[in-house]
Amino acid sequence: MTTVGSSQFNRLPKWAQAEIERLERDVESLEKRVGDGPADSDTILVGWSIPDKPLGSNLTVRFVLDPSSPRSGYIECNINHDSFLKKPVLCVRSSDTLAIVPGSSNSIYVFDRER
Repeated sequence: MTTVGSSQFNRLPKWAQAEIERLERDVESLEKRVGDGPADSDTILVGWSIPDKPLGSNLTVRFVLDPSSPRSGYIECNINHDSFLKKPVLCVRSSDTLAIVPGSSNSIYVFDRER
């Protein structure tokens, strides 16, 4: 797999061909390592069209509500280990006032007030 067309690639000096091939192997290896994610991850990216991807532990995830707006609000979430409840809890923060609306039996909707 070379980024240069095969006829152009074959015209390069052997040292340049070897270096391009080494760099492409490095990219493949690093992409695989990033895709695997940390084994002890407590934060996992879940997508409909991609495999689940562990991101790490003790992370805060920020959801920007309108990426096209420079003044967009955001909602942040992370897992806190609550000393009073003695168990992990989801902590949700916002750049503005939060509204929480019940969804189905096991879901809620969280949003900030309109700007």
